[in-house]
Amino acid sequence: MKIILSRKGFDSATGKVASPILPNGELCSLPIPTDEEHQQSIRYADIKVGDVSLGMLVSDLTRCRISPEHTAHLDPDLRYSSYHRAPGWKPIFGQDAAAESHLQRQGVAEGDIFLFFGWFRQTELVNGRYRYVANASDCHHIFGWLQIERRIPVINRAELP
Repeated sequence: MKIILSRKGFDSATGKVASPILPNGELCSLPIPTDEEHQQSIRYADIKVGDVSLGMLVSDLTRCRISPEHTAHLDPDLRYSSYHRAPGWKPIFGQDAAAESHLQRQGVAEGDIFLFFGWFRQTELVNGRYRYVANASDCHHIFGWLQIERRIPVINRAELP
């Protein structure tokens, strides 16, 4: 069995702010924004962590640079409660292009485990808006994991559950 560390979420190049550690201590990895050329229908406003809309979080923390209406690349998709789900939903993680080829060359297969980590910073809610706690340290945390049950090649997207 292999264990693969995989960095996900906002970083200094994509999103440009840390993902929030919510006031209750919960880690909330912010999925990266999609390019305008992608036509995904998942908007930040459509995704929740508990009772909090990711649309509100990204808008507040990026100072409106990323709007709640902007589309998000929800990958890995780990939380059942974060989005409207069809019956039989399972967590999913996907790679394509060079990243997929790299994993294939390394022999990553069923039974291997991905540990997802990202850049985080403590937040607080002040007057109905989220902001980073002054002088809070940046940190990296593992926020989730998946064990590979089945590999579906990108060319077989119709097989995705």
